[in-house]
Amino acid sequence: MSFYTNFPLYPTETFSNTDYPAQADDTDTVYAALINALKTEIQACFNELGLLPKGKYTDVSARLKAISIAAGMCVPSPISQWKLNDNLLTAVILDAVGSNNGKYKDAAGDINTSTGSVTGKINEAINFDGTDQYAQIPDSADLEFPSGTNFALAVWVNVTGSSSGTRTAIVGKGYHDTSVNLPVYMLQYDPADSHRATFYLRNSSDVTKVVVGATSLNDGWHHVVGVKDGEEMRLYVDGVSDNTAVDIGGDYAYGVNSDDVYIGQHYNRYINGAIDDLRIYNIALTLAQIEAIYNSGNGTEDENPNI
Repeated sequence: MSFYTNFPLYPTETFSNTDYPAQADDTDTVYAALINALKTEIQACFNELGLLPKGKYTDVSARLKAISIAAGMCVPSPISQWKLNDNLLTAVILDAVGSNNGKYKDAAGDINTSTGSVTGKINEAINFDGTDQYAQIPDSADLEFPSGTNFALAVWVNVTGSSSGTRTAIVGKGYHDTSVNLPVYMLQYDPADSHRATFYLRNSSDVTKVVVGATSLNDGWHHVVGVKDGEEMRLYVDGVSDNTAVDIGGDYAYGVNSDDVYIGQHYNRYINGAIDDLRIYNIALTLAQIEAIYNSGNGTEDENPNI
């Protein structure tokens, strides 16, 4: 294999100026020549393994990332990731990896994200006042999960005051229209129940399943993850399981409706606190993947954290 043949493996070996031509008095030129030579060797190696298309070397970082994900070395990309660093003179909340941008709002309409920008768990976050502030993400097919589809919701939350009502939503879809029972997925915060998180699912037959957490969320930043995995639903807080899994009783559809995704609002109930790095996945995150996103309590905005 050319990679092993042409690239030195042992400290006693030296680089050949023939293989890696460079000017000894120009560090930048040496570095550039070495990188270009290494790219060529990687291309040749991957071609032999059948991992990359033959031909001109292009975009090794994207291809290496794909291989790393396939090998289980890093977390797959979410469908959408709202880093909530949007300290701008617009209401737009940007989706960092998808096309599901949203708006920051109150009862009067759109409000600039700069008015709600606060220090986050990672960089900045968006604050919600517990009275009438929320964020709204338009309905999209990739935010809906038909029967047989696994998914996960992951978010940092810092509850700082008294939220209105019980079980207000951190994030969810399908519950905003009170005139009809739609299939719902939702991560909730319940100030009336020891400030614990809940993961809430309701199918199209109006059968509801809930995992209630054990950890109080009213003492600083916490990482909350809800996972739907086949016929099972699980809740994690701060990188560990926060209660026993619940049997859903079937592999149903959730969020398959025309309702939008809402952040910080559940009917007329609003969360009081900051939300950061919200992610929605179309896979059932494993514990190792959740730990990678949690990052020993430091958090990360990396799209594909290493496991």
